[in-house]
Amino acid sequence: WGSAHYTGIDVVPDLVASLRARFGGPRVDFIEGNFLDADLPPADLVLCKDVLQHLTNAQVQLALDRLSSYPLALLTNDRVFYRRLGWRSLWKKEKIGVPNEDIAPGGWRPLILRDPPFNLKAQEILRYTVRSSGKVWVKEVLLVKNTT
Repeated sequence: WGSAHYTGIDVVPDLVASLRARFGGPRVDFIEGNFLDADLPPADLVLCKDVLQHLTNAQVQLALDRLSSYPLALLTNDRVFYRRLGWRSLWKKEKIGVPNEDIAPGGWRPLILRDPPFNLKAQEILRYTVRSSGKVWVKEVLLVKNTT
């Protein structure tokens, strides 16, 4: 990262304290706050991994609006989640969650941010799969370029 400065933001106080102790330094800091209403520092790039999928649709839109003030943003979320149905149904799988369905705050569903209701103008730069204990997540990494 060279001379870049990194600021991580999280709502969990114990996690912030742990990250400060383990990784904090002159160019690395962690602050406690909610991305939706915290005073965000200026930045050239925002990294947002596995956050938006836990927000209501209105909160996702607010987050996207806040991100529009930054030149670049990398957003990673679960695009698809499914589980295999066991050895008797080796080739079958069950999708879990409906993409872009509205949820209660703190819930979860897959997000496809370039589809309605968000219609985010972004470039998919990576799609990858995570497998664990018969569960499969397909993750999508989007690059958002803001020209403000």
